Amino acid sequence: MPAKPRTARLAGTAAAALAWYDLILFAAAAVLVFDDVFFPSLSGASPVALAGVYALGLVACPLGAALFGYRGDRTTTADALSLALITSGVATFLIGLVPAHATIGAGAPVLLALLRLAQGIALGGLWGGLVCLHDSLGPRGGRGRSTSWVQIGLPSGTLLALGLTTATKLLLPDSYDVWAWRLPFLLSAAPALLGIWLRYALRDGGRPHPPRAFNPVAAVWRTGRRASLSAFLARLGADTAFGVFVVYLLFHLESRALAIAAVLTGAAFQIVAVPVLGRLSDRVGPGKVVLAGAAAVAAWSWAFFPLTDLGRVDATVAATVVALLAHAAVHAPLAGFTLSLFPERLRYTGTSLGYQSAGFVAFALAPAAAIGLIPLDTGPTVLSGVITGALALTAVGVAAAPRRTEAIALPGPRGGADDSAAARR
Repeated sequence: MPAKPRTARLAGTAAAALAWYDLILFAAAAVLVFDDVFFPSLSGASPVALAGVYALGLVACPLGAALFGYRGDRTTTADALSLALITSGVATFLIGLVPAHATIGAGAPVLLALLRLAQGIALGGLWGGLVCLHDSLGPRGGRGRSTSWVQIGLPSGTLLALGLTTATKLLLPDSYDVWAWRLPFLLSAAPALLGIWLRYALRDGGRPHPPRAFNPVAAVWRTGRRASLSAFLARLGADTAFGVFVVYLLFHLESRALAIAAVLTGAAFQIVAVPVLGRLSDRVGPGKVVLAGAAAVAAWSWAFFPLTDLGRVDATVAATVVALLAHAAVHAPLAGFTLSLFPERLRYTGTSLGYQSAGFVAFALAPAAAIGLIPLDTGPTVLSGVITGALALTAVGVAAAPRRTEAIALPGPRGGADDSAAARR
């Protein structure tokens, strides 16, 4: 029996949180324990190897976007989304079972890299599917509000991943580096179970199958390059800022406990702010909210680093909360904004490819640059400039976005007119 819309929306929101949980959990474990467990023979070179394995997952995200988008646009959203959830959950769960280098030698980092690759492919197909799911379940004219529940996944996943990692390390300090680090990974069986439920509980119903020759990936490349570039640039600034803020706190502050507490506090405020900002985007338009948020983040970045450098708890927490609230204004409307760029029959592929292509820059290159710049006296100034420049590109992406009435023309099965959901909304 098909699930009720409210139940499906709650399941989709939980799936979004678990998707970000998988990503951030891997990053946290890579910083805390993976070098000793999987790369002990590399000594000083282990951070480079770990960075490569971490980046491998982000490089794989666009591939996952294409694979799952292709399936979702040719069959149903629920079909592709459930497969992505199952793959992500199983891959992350198996990471928690990989034997250490001391047990199987070089096979350990190889297995870790392969599972990270599978995790990245699955994550690449999750976001677009979740956005399409929430949009299909939401009311007409409420796209920003409906899809903002997917955007809650970032702060919720951050809270879950950092919270469980910190709790495990505090409760089992002597065992964490040996085996306890695996416990949060084993909890990732939950996305797989959720994917199985979605596969059987959701029905897209009523949507005709496209012609056999229909290739959504090729269609996006032929007719949706401008929309894809707009989606890429829109995400680039938002998540570059988020990645730099968080990495700077974790690697610069002498007290890692303070850094984690500040990030968790900011994430909690974001969970409350994101749906409010999503609803606002329905009233004034997602582009306006994104641009206002981009200006706020860019301006605050010049105050953020000096405030956190004071070494005071109140200043650090306040600076982080304001930074992440401003980031929420850019992040919350992105799902609805990106979805509006593509017609209904390309929405899974188009939104996924445009959004996921920015992930490597935002969550790999920008944080790596931040780590390299932290020791320099001019580091904070340069990082503020990087954030401001990335958000300027976000503004370009929003300004250059195709209008909703300029939906990509795509013949229906009988050569009908464009079936763009963007145009109808």
